[in-house]
Amino acid sequence: MANTTRPSVPPSHSSGVEHRRQIANVLNLLNQTTPDYSETTDERDAGVSIIAKSYPPGDPRRIKPVVNGEVKINIPSDVKTMQDAIDLFPLRVPSVTTVLNIESGHALTAGITVTNGDYGHIVIRSEDAEVAVANGFIGHLLFGSYARMPVLDTVIDMNGRGGDGYAATEGSIGLILPNAGIKNASGRAAYANGSRLVCSGATLTGSGTADLYVALGGEIVASDTTTTNGIGSPAVGDTNVAAFNAIDGNNGVIWA
Repeated sequence: MANTTRPSVPPSHSSGVEHRRQIANVLNLLNQTTPDYSETTDERDAGVSIIAKSYPPGDPRRIKPVVNGEVKINIPSDVKTMQDAIDLFPLRVPSVTTVLNIESGHALTAGITVTNGDYGHIVIRSEDAEVAVANGFIGHLLFGSYARMPVLDTVIDMNGRGGDGYAATEGSIGLILPNAGIKNASGRAAYANGSRLVCSGATLTGSGTADLYVALGGEIVASDTTTTNGIGSPAVGDTNVAAFNAIDGNNGVIWA
């Protein structure tokens, strides 16, 4: 019987098939290991541009890259308001600070409310030395309940609009950095209600009620803080911070 030999697959064809198979395997592996989180309805409604869908919703790296340990979200060009930025991108990234950068000339149209969470990795800064609030601004500038609040690292002039400036309530923790502060709040510039607020070296002036105010066991640390409208509590009248060391009792304590 005659020997028969099967025709071999040309080397070029065989290697091409194998190459395509390997590419398919790699793509399949990438699809399994690299998540793709599509744009959320809230992100779409807010009009933000997502640049990195590999990060989950809430991660600030979805909208801006990390540069020198910071993700800088510009207000209003990246996100319209500070509240929107916090609502959309609240997650803490290890060793990364989320900066809400108020752009030059922008007047704030809304403040921030945070509840039941840790927002201490968020810092509020500005390109201008001082930031104004817009006509028609209502509500508190920064309000926290059961929260570690964002850090204030700029000066904001409320011009008699809205309510309190930095209000830490119900077990919250707040921080206003030296040389930052709040001017001309309609209510209280710095308010600690059952909470702790550090504002040493800050500027807290021109408030309608009191520049520093405690209630229900609240504590304010205000060494070297500049005030013009004194400090107070529900049971203690306003007094000059330069001559005042502390308010003690059920209302709280202010360390000046």
